[in-house]
Amino acid sequence: MRGAYYLPIVLPDPENTAEAIAGILSVMRNTSQPFGLSDPTRPNLSFTRWRTVADWTNMVYDFESTTSPNVIWANLDNLDFSEDAGVHRLDFKENPNRTGDVTGQFEPSETCGLKISN
Repeated sequence: MRGAYYLPIVLPDPENTAEAIAGILSVMRNTSQPFGLSDPTRPNLSFTRWRTVADWTNMVYDFESTTSPNVIWANLDNLDFSEDAGVHRLDFKENPNRTGDVTGQFEPSETCGLKISN
């Protein structure tokens, strides 16, 4: 509800893509669940871990972790999504403070960091 209020009324019309993304992220930060919030009566409630903006016009995917103040992005036109490309990932455990364009920083991965069990 809070996000619906802010978007059309409070945010000024952006003059460029960077302003549009900054405006959207500012609203998302305002509506995110606070880091570390827990409520024993609602065990499925969890804090916000990521905020993302998909810019389909420019094919850029912007995102930020709630554990880092940095905004990062990937240019989707410069990533290989073909069947032969395999799985790639960004390792935030070893490098949690990435910033800016991370398009060239994806590394091959067998499981993309997910634990898979039968």
